[in-house]
Amino acid sequence: MLSSASCQFTSCNELLNYVQNFARAQEYAVTVKRSRSDKNGKIKNVLLKCNRGGCPFELYGSKHNNVWFLEVRNPIYNHEASINISGHLIVCRLDAGQLDQILSTIHQNDPSFMAISRMIYNALYLICQERLDSRTSIQALLDELQGSDFEFEYKYDHQNHIMHLFFAHKLSIALTHIYLKDFTHPVDSSNADLQPLLQSLAQQYHFWLPHQQAAAYA
Repeated sequence: MLSSASCQFTSCNELLNYVQNFARAQEYAVTVKRSRSDKNGKIKNVLLKCNRGGCPFELYGSKHNNVWFLEVRNPIYNHEASINISGHLIVCRLDAGQLDQILSTIHQNDPSFMAISRMIYNALYLICQERLDSRTSIQALLDELQGSDFEFEYKYDHQNHIMHLFFAHKLSIALTHIYLKDFTHPVDSSNADLQPLLQSLAQQYHFWLPHQQAAAYA
């Protein structure tokens, strides 16, 4: 368990890196919920939360006499750890060099555009949160399938863990020759890495996701 005892840092970034590395080792991810700045525009405190919507886990970082302190306000998660941590966008962040390349491309297309990397992150994060609307990635995927041209079927156990999910485009079902590809991928009730699946919606592929348990095929 993360402890705030003797947790002192020289900067906000050092505190954030410490928390994120600890959370990543436990197969969780943490993101900034809210931050406040002083009159000089420097961050003076930051509120951190689990990146899973609705989870009560919460940390608080504050600066006193140029030293940052970490406080664990709520150590409780209301969900299990992720099977695949890469499903959390926060741990797949671009590095500074990649962000510079993105900003450079934007400025080449529009020299009058003024932006910094934080603005890009904030915009993408808000778009993602608005689309998820407190849902998990798998819940959002199922909602997307409901209104699409895909036929789908899934099963879940008594803990609401997805045991298997199958979906195929109606045009694929109509074809007499179907190309099958083995695609084994872990899926749980939290945030699985669904990027390949979401890409498949646009490319009109079909996937079978097994949990590889006998009960899933009952």
